[in-house]
Amino acid sequence: MNVAKVLLVSPCRFTEQLEDSLRRVGCEVLCAENGLRFISRLEVEDPDVVIMDARPAWCDPHVLCRTVSSSSPSKPVFVLAREESEHAALDGIESAQVFRMPRQMGQLVRRVRQYSRSL
Repeated sequence: MNVAKVLLVSPCRFTEQLEDSLRRVGCEVLCAENGLRFISRLEVEDPDVVIMDARPAWCDPHVLCRTVSSSSPSKPVFVLAREESEHAALDGIESAQVFRMPRQMGQLVRRVRQYSRSL
């Protein structure tokens, strides 16, 4: 079975719990704590999936999604939102799929696993 390489843009509000859940299902989890690490991981490690918080501590989510889209248009981006206002602020990011956290944590992990099976 193929294993998804997941780039987790951190810190995010759910980093520790999400890392544990993804590793339990066999994913390789890479973290990007800042913009330089994000670009490096994206280009060098070539992750299969990018997961980020709706409010990353160090960048605008629209900029991050555009960066991913320009480097690899088919790479899925999953965004973690806690409130409806965060979800609404992500309108216009066509390449991102939003998961309401923590309620949809299991659904997110299943989606990553489904993606890893298609690799």
